[in-house]
Amino acid sequence: MLAARLSFLISGGTGSGKTTLLSSLLGLVGPAERIVLAEDSAELRPDHPHVVRLETRPANQEGAGRVTLRDLVRQALRMRPDRLVVGEVRGAEVTDLLAALNTGHEGGCGTVHANAACDVPRAWRLSARPRAWIGPRCTASWRPRSPSSSTWCATGPAAAGSPRSTSSNAIATAAW
Repeated sequence: MLAARLSFLISGGTGSGKTTLLSSLLGLVGPAERIVLAEDSAELRPDHPHVVRLETRPANQEGAGRVTLRDLVRQALRMRPDRLVVGEVRGAEVTDLLAALNTGHEGGCGTVHANAACDVPRAWRLSARPRAWIGPRCTASWRPRSPSSSTWCATGPAAAGSPRSTSSNAIATAAW
């Protein structure tokens, strides 16, 4: 998975080991690759020689200076990372992360609080309120983009109305 530069999310409940697993996997990434971590609080500690850490910051007493995870994801993309890692995807940054993974930033990853993979869209819909292409339920099927591709895209009636699913390089963008 890492050698193929597949993008992935690790889902699980609180205390299930998502961060530990992600840290271990990032330690297996080639030493020449630059990893950019964007996190709310610094939890990921990969054993890797080339890691750039970005951490959110609350506003000061005057209400200025706040840096959100969404801001960090956008700034991380400007750093030209070999791998973009979002410590915990749970808010509006989901749209930026999916857009980045959909436009050629391969090998990105993160964690998400959801008990099962099928709960991820619901968790994002409830917390992030992303764009309209995530609707009430998933009726699309998934297929490889091409026979040799490691990227999957949505097909079917729910995907037909999705502006992102018609792209030739769409990933994880079914209309839920």
